[in-house]
Amino acid sequence: MKLIYIISMAHSGSTLADLTLGTHPEICSSGELRYLNWQLHRTTNKEGNVEDGDICSCLKDFRKCDFWSKVITELEKSTGLNIYKNPKSFDTAYFGEFAYKNRGGFTRSFFDKLSSYLVRLWCEKGYSYKKIPFLNKKISTWLSNNWLLYQTMSKVSGRRVVVDSSKHLMIALLLQQFKPKDVTLIFIHRSIKELAASHKKWALKKGEKVDFISVAKSKSTYEERVARYKQNIESLKYFDIHYKDLVKYPADFLKDVTQKLKLKQDYILQPNEHFFIDPTSNHLVAGNPMRYKGKQQIKHDHGSKIILSNNDMLFMKDLIK
Repeated sequence: MKLIYIISMAHSGSTLADLTLGTHPEICSSGELRYLNWQLHRTTNKEGNVEDGDICSCLKDFRKCDFWSKVITELEKSTGLNIYKNPKSFDTAYFGEFAYKNRGGFTRSFFDKLSSYLVRLWCEKGYSYKKIPFLNKKISTWLSNNWLLYQTMSKVSGRRVVVDSSKHLMIALLLQQFKPKDVTLIFIHRSIKELAASHKKWALKKGEKVDFISVAKSKSTYEERVARYKQNIESLKYFDIHYKDLVKYPADFLKDVTQKLKLKQDYILQPNEHFFIDPTSNHLVAGNPMRYKGKQQIKHDHGSKIILSNNDMLFMKDLIK
């Protein structure tokens, strides 16, 4: 079993890349998998629905989804744990990192937040998590449980590669250390103008103001961290893809990844200009709401030219300087 782990900023196409890869017959698309326990937890006593974003992308409640019901059953056989009844019993949450803060998720302790921050700094320098005695055992449990989940998904789907688009920097580093030969990272990059336009679009929907300065700072921090990964971590297997290239040339992206991972090439590869994805034929745990919109064509969005005003553009130009 091989894992592709997607890392990006928010609003940068991680769900899109996940689904694009999932069109290959050997790749299982799963969305932001780190939220599986939380999705199961918040639907323990209620039926999931699209509005709350707590159902599978196949549009079924996780407990009624053919794929996830089989995965959970297989996990129970392996661990003796009934994850449907007690989702937290199968601990896959690195420092409590599986709750949406604004949707009633679990509250993380100060120790969790501090530990997560320090572990990320430690791993960014290329140091092993195994050299952190007081956290080694807990981290090893998380890694083993997550890897068992990936393996079970691969077994149930009949696909030997699993995609996780959780885009979490620290988790990616830990997984890479755990299985360096079996983990490939994908770093997605997006221009500051495209990010600003996307954030403004979401802010307008909520009746809020967008903070362009925060977007620019987050962009700078993200690129700095990615650069450190590449510089400090030995045996790092990764791809870089820019959002604009992903939406313009999805077939090229898919072909590049599958060739380098030595996956079969005797499949129907859609052309770049007519590349379709169908989230409802996959089983994404979480991610962009587009996962509920059915079959759709990947197109380059020129929205940044429309949604950003002249004043916005001038402000962004100053930020880029």
